[in-house]
Amino acid sequence: MPSSRSQLPKLVLLGDAGVGKSALVQVATRRTGRSSSIKSIRPTIAPDRVVADVGPIADGSRSAKVELCDRPGSHMQPTVLKRFYDGCSGALLVYDVTNAASLGNTRKWLHELREYTAQNCPVILVGNKSDLAEAGAPGLAAELAAELRLTHQLTASALDGRGVAVAFTALTE
Repeated sequence: MPSSRSQLPKLVLLGDAGVGKSALVQVATRRTGRSSSIKSIRPTIAPDRVVADVGPIADGSRSAKVELCDRPGSHMQPTVLKRFYDGCSGALLVYDVTNAASLGNTRKWLHELREYTAQNCPVILVGNKSDLAEAGAPGLAAELAAELRLTHQLTASALDGRGVAVAFTALTE
């Protein structure tokens, strides 16, 4: 359901600090080039919101205008969380493929999401930093996604752009 404030689909990004949520938003919204400028993105210290076109959609003919909300990986007060999740229509649960602990912590983030949103809110598990040679075991992520009954599981790289559009457009179709 679209956010009452913007009437656009509201997609939230959740995950530990440093997994690359902000970098994914930057690449998806074309607010930055790839590669070297991704490394200069500062950590998110407060919820960040941007309205942008993401896409193209699967048919390749158009993009989708959405509200993207990047949640900091640090603690937030319950009143702020309630406002952050208000109107959420989908979520990207992001982990770092080179950091097994960040994959394990996705359970915590999903629990928080379910506490503040509808139980049927679609969620995609996204393993970011897939460009790194030491990328983790995709089998563990697939098992976790199935166990948690998530909509999809995929990998992406904000550094080279692979999988980023797919991650966002999967929730807008």
